[in-house]
Amino acid sequence: MRLTQLQPVVRARGGFASVCLDVSRAAEDADQRLRLRWKALIRQLRADGAPDRLIDRVAQRALEPTGHGGALSRFVVATDDDVLLDTLLPRVDERADYGHFGPLPHLMPLLREWAAMSPYVLVKVDHTGADIASVDATGLDTEVWQSEGGHDVIHKVPGGGWSHRRYQSRVEDSWERNVEQVVKNLDTIVASHVGGPVFLVGEPYARSVVQATATGRLAERLIDLGHGSRAAGSSDKNVEHLIGDHLAAARRATKERRLARLAEQSVRPDGVAATSLDDVLSALREAAVETLILVDRSESSESSDVLWAGPQPLAIGLSEQDVKGLGVDEVYEDRLDEVLLRALIETDGDLELLDEPSALVPDGVGGLLRFDTGSSSS
Repeated sequence: MRLTQLQPVVRARGGFASVCLDVSRAAEDADQRLRLRWKALIRQLRADGAPDRLIDRVAQRALEPTGHGGALSRFVVATDDDVLLDTLLPRVDERADYGHFGPLPHLMPLLREWAAMSPYVLVKVDHTGADIASVDATGLDTEVWQSEGGHDVIHKVPGGGWSHRRYQSRVEDSWERNVEQVVKNLDTIVASHVGGPVFLVGEPYARSVVQATATGRLAERLIDLGHGSRAAGSSDKNVEHLIGDHLAAARRATKERRLARLAEQSVRPDGVAATSLDDVLSALREAAVETLILVDRSESSESSDVLWAGPQPLAIGLSEQDVKGLGVDEVYEDRLDEVLLRALIETDGDLELLDEPSALVPDGVGGLLRFDTGSSSS
């Protein structure tokens, strides 16, 4: 979960209004429900001290039609000067809507949703070509292409004898060249569009040609699901379930690899890992955290775990005095997770959220480091 795109948000100066709002349109009374939910958030923002002009600015964005159906969340972060973030995601986290006003942006509601999503490419192939869909991590932004071979003979016909076998061979050669063109187009798409796996479905012979022809990054990312059709109007729910299962398994495997690496590095004298809050803070201040490992133990908008921060994202500490000791005069107290995320985003780090406590990170936070900071856990 690379967070670079959020750097303009954490580098801005507040106060910040941060809102996560259920904007689903499934029910007939969706508009009324949306306005009731928004009124509840207005009360929260005002209780935090948000000025009415800023609340009005957020409302203009949050209540705009989305152009999408289904269960959706809308995330808006704004200051008096600008709307810094306005994004839609499928609503996978059923926690209550969230509204906060303060000196720092609050991004955890967004990152919880991101943690459950992955980009991918889906290829439906047959002897004439392929339909290719590149799906971003949200599932709401999809680019679709058609790859057609353009050869003259594409259908097999009944018959027998020597002349039939020669014709049959010509058909299969045409099929193979059509599918080879699909692979060339796929190479271009994979190189220039979203990451993640490339799922392959469709006719068995066409799939076998794609697998035999694919090389490099395409071959590494290719996963044959063995199902599906290009036929107009076809819908294969089994393919959707298989894709969901593969993506979830890949996320679990990534998490397990990171935890295994943390366990290995934390016991080495020269290990590049941090397993205490003190060491994580030190590493973040040095831009040394490659991946922040954070136990997501906040079930509500309130949290008893707090840190201190200054206007610059890397001015962070356990106390007000710690931050002022970095030469900062203006200091804020805020949630531990939000302070850590702000510094992580600033330094182009990655995030791994844990659903439950781990003995590897007794403080609920750890890190895989880019280099040894001299204070890494051992």
